[in-house]
Amino acid sequence: MGKTLHQGINRLMPGHFAIVKDQVMTTTKWWDLKFDNQTDKGFDYYLNQSKTLLESAIDLRLRSDVPLGIFLSGGIDSSAVVGLLADKVKEPLKTFSIAYDFGKNFDETQYARMIAEKFGTDHHELKITPQQFKDFIPQYIELMDEPVTEAAAISLFFVSKLAKEKVTVALSGEGSDEIFAGYDLYQYMNVLEKYRGVVGQSGSEFFAGISNKILGESHKVSKYLNMATQPIEQRYKGMSTYPDASKEALYKPDFKAKLDAEKQKTNHGAFSKQLFENMKGQDQLNKMLYFDTKTWLVDDLLIKADRMSMATSIELRVPFLDYRLVEFAATIPSHHKIKKGEGKYPLKKMMEGILPNDIIYRKKMGFPTPLKLMFQNEMREYAQDLLLSDDSKLHSFLRKTELSSL
Repeated sequence: MGKTLHQGINRLMPGHFAIVKDQVMTTTKWWDLKFDNQTDKGFDYYLNQSKTLLESAIDLRLRSDVPLGIFLSGGIDSSAVVGLLADKVKEPLKTFSIAYDFGKNFDETQYARMIAEKFGTDHHELKITPQQFKDFIPQYIELMDEPVTEAAAISLFFVSKLAKEKVTVALSGEGSDEIFAGYDLYQYMNVLEKYRGVVGQSGSEFFAGISNKILGESHKVSKYLNMATQPIEQRYKGMSTYPDASKEALYKPDFKAKLDAEKQKTNHGAFSKQLFENMKGQDQLNKMLYFDTKTWLVDDLLIKADRMSMATSIELRVPFLDYRLVEFAATIPSHHKIKKGEGKYPLKKMMEGILPNDIIYRKKMGFPTPLKLMFQNEMREYAQDLLLSDDSKLHSFLRKTELSSL
């Protein structure tokens, strides 16, 4: 079982069950995701089967004796749920969107409105202010139970609160990126692998060294060149990858020593290593999808979606994570998932003719949150006080000079 921050409390890992008998508990894995790309039945087969399964998954999640709505960001995932659902209901669907008043980079409501108008939904929107965001942070920490630093979770709380005024059950688009390979990072990693194959490890190291001297470690080019020196099993740490060097620069020496000792004692990294071991012989994309399904999906996306929706007494349902669709998607050959530079290719082709192309092929945003702008402006004093005040407990662990420069 996985450890938590609470002493004596463990969590049951995904796909496991526990039996307690005579005061002894045993855990057993009863389900795992199996990838099989050995057979290629042609793109049209995977396209049609995926659509059939997604429609069935949506039908199942329509079963409700209470009002039902959809969290509509205006991206392809939530829009697909609306597009495939609109003809199945008698009353107009209720849709809910959230945004920040910081310009178009943080406001997807124009796309949500486009979908709402196309399918005649009963649409509701809310704009969040920096003050609301700041005021909610203490409650967010309390509701999450554990440290999940995900700004989009706060947006999820507010959209759930908005939806609760009208509905009790909501559908959303979580899981699509993990089953159909929607993140740009997958394509970056594939490029790095080709680069490794062309120049070899010694070439990668040479260019990474030059890059560090010219550009500095924080530069994106340098980051990816450095990653190119490592095999996928070492360089891929999931969607929330944050450079170790940047983190360690913050640590006080005695705190870093404690961390290093704890890592040795607990066999730090064994879980990640086992995930890649489970996928031995699979191609690079499948390894990343499996890794993210076991980490990012359950430890970030679903935790925040579940906790924030239940905090407002909304039951959230996620049709893309119907086990039949997830298992089938794992059999789709990787070259059908990323095609012509487009991730999530089966879903995009599936929705052509149903959704506008402006929705299908626009860049993914996903509850964009203007953290940088807020911390530079309206929330600057709040951040400074939290991080730099003399009584901050952070200074027991982190260098005040480094916090100040941040």
